Amino acid sequence: MKPDASTHDTSHKYQHDLILSTGMTQPALAEALGVTDKTIRNWQSGRRPWPYTAQFCIECIVLQP
Repeated sequence: MKPDASTHDTSHKYQHDLILSTGMTQPALAEALGVTDKTIRNWQSGRRPWPYTAQFCIECIVLQP
């Protein structure tokens, strides 16, 4: 999988569905991404922008065999 920022989807629904599709708890996902679970909550609430780098990393987690 190759990064392509043109696929950045900032919609709340995509973000929510992508996070749920990992099957990970919020703290476990935060640890995997190297951020705090508060950061993930801030992304989900819209208090902080959802970066493409986070989207790409989560997509990689979901698509790994």
